[in-house]
Amino acid sequence: MQISWNWLNTIINLQDVSPYDLGDQLTLRGFEIEDIREVDIKNEIDIIFDIALTSNRPDILSLRGLAREIAAGQPFSVVDLNKLQKYTNTNHLEIQVRHSFDNDEFYNNMDQQIKLSDKNLLVTFNNIPIELAGIRINSKVDVSDSTQDIILQSIVLNPSTVRRSSRSVGIRTESSIRHERGTNIFHWQESCIAIMDLLETLSNCNIDSTTIFKHEPLSFPVLTFSVDKIFKVLGKTTNSSIVDMVSIVKPLNALGLACSCKDQMMTVSVPEYRLQDIEQLFYLDVIEEIGRLVGFNNFTGRVVYNPVKSLLSGKEIFIRKSRLSLKLLGFTEIITSSFIKEDHLSSLKLYNPWSSEFSKLRGRLLDNMIKVGLYNLMQDNHILECFEIGRVFNSISKKEEDHVAVIMGGNRLKSNWSNLDRKLSWSEAKGILETYLRNLNLEIDYGKYELSVDNENLPSFMHPTRKVAILYKNQVFGYFTKLHPDICKTFGTDLYVFEINLNPVLLSSKSKRETSKSFSVYSQYPIITQDLSLIIPLTISVQDIIKSIKKERFELLENIEVFDEYQANNIPSGHHSVAFRCSYRSMNDTLLSTEVEDEKKKILAYIQTLFPIQLRE
Repeated sequence: MQISWNWLNTIINLQDVSPYDLGDQLTLRGFEIEDIREVDIKNEIDIIFDIALTSNRPDILSLRGLAREIAAGQPFSVVDLNKLQKYTNTNHLEIQVRHSFDNDEFYNNMDQQIKLSDKNLLVTFNNIPIELAGIRINSKVDVSDSTQDIILQSIVLNPSTVRRSSRSVGIRTESSIRHERGTNIFHWQESCIAIMDLLETLSNCNIDSTTIFKHEPLSFPVLTFSVDKIFKVLGKTTNSSIVDMVSIVKPLNALGLACSCKDQMMTVSVPEYRLQDIEQLFYLDVIEEIGRLVGFNNFTGRVVYNPVKSLLSGKEIFIRKSRLSLKLLGFTEIITSSFIKEDHLSSLKLYNPWSSEFSKLRGRLLDNMIKVGLYNLMQDNHILECFEIGRVFNSISKKEEDHVAVIMGGNRLKSNWSNLDRKLSWSEAKGILETYLRNLNLEIDYGKYELSVDNENLPSFMHPTRKVAILYKNQVFGYFTKLHPDICKTFGTDLYVFEINLNPVLLSSKSKRETSKSFSVYSQYPIITQDLSLIIPLTISVQDIIKSIKKERFELLENIEVFDEYQANNIPSGHHSVAFRCSYRSMNDTLLSTEVEDEKKKILAYIQTLFPIQLRE
């Protein structure tokens, strides 16, 4: 808003104040001075202040308001009387304010009809819409160069009503901006008289009649707060002689905030022109005014010390640990929309979707994650290896669940400089999954993937055969799968995904810290590794064999893992060869080869009592 220095001088005496000193004072009071410049108007030098105002200060939207920080400017609407009488087909006019009906017609300045809704408030004459209240006049009755007779009308509206109406029709005017910031009903009649006087003075016109609508009287609640709160909010004072009760009470009274102080308690009555600004008479708004008047530079800023340390919940700790583990494995975190288009049983349908593309709440994370990967590929970027931790909506349990999902395989692998890069294998992808869960101290098993509901369809991204269920405490809490061949063909490489429901782990860890790390004494002696190759029937789970060995807790066996698997003509039909890498270590001394061989024989003898397997020589 631009303000003239000469005009401002007609209201208050600024003879002893320089424009730039005044600009500094206004800045300290929270008004941003964008520019101060000199202009020549008819051989007279004037100084123009360009001031940026915040939306909570409608009382400064006038010359008088800036002069004493009061009195919002009141917008008026002008209607061509002759056009109005012709448009309504009568000389007897009755004014009314109401919401729009379906058959109401209203035209913009391009003479195009605007579609109205029940959100729009109208000013009507004889029930015909004449003004979109607080926004603009119907073009059928708007003034023009040939206008002789006018109707000047003004209305005080609820700011939220004007804002809602303005947004619904997509029209924003100077009038609507003023109404949205709030106008002053107490100076309404004064403004009407002032503008009529201005018209008579400048245009030599005759005021035929005047109609003023009465309003109900408003009461002004009184606000009481402790003086100590001023210094708790603004900080300690740098000059006690400047910041005292006299320096605070006097300027507040000058602004119309009737203020008194007794027994270190302040009582403030907020005037009518600040009700829009000091919302609900909150004491912080009054303290802010004190800071503006006294000067924020007279208070020292300080950091508020909070002696209470807020502890993270077990759920938040686990999710942060999960996020860190995936980042350390080289994955990039993404965030996708909670809305999807795909029609699968695990999604919840919205009754009022804003688009058909987002008509359902997601039942899993991977649908949108794969879309993100495809979009990334279309932008000629590399294939994204990513993860997401977010909530999904289970239509069966009618509850939200915390899930984590990962897409991997985008980066080509290379073991050394001389080898060519290659795709990620199923076993390597499975190893990444197990590393992630091992970092969270979670022990899992694998099982056959089965649909949870009889009439549920297999997810379109899932491979027809290369998929397994992930078990936690013998309950399915996720799945691991290779992507469908068609999707892998689109990406140009083999991709693997897994998605896990974290809720069973989170619920379990509330009472037992199962996801916390435990430590034991570390052996100072070297580890010895030997391979154990077994011929195993295809019907027996390798994971069951490993679990059985670990459960027996052999004294020297530190770890056992699979490193190779193949089928060939020299392997009996219905069997495959699986190679295990066994790691042995003693806590007391360096192991001898004979000790390792004896331990290996014990392991083989034990598992042969449980499974029909044989040693591959």
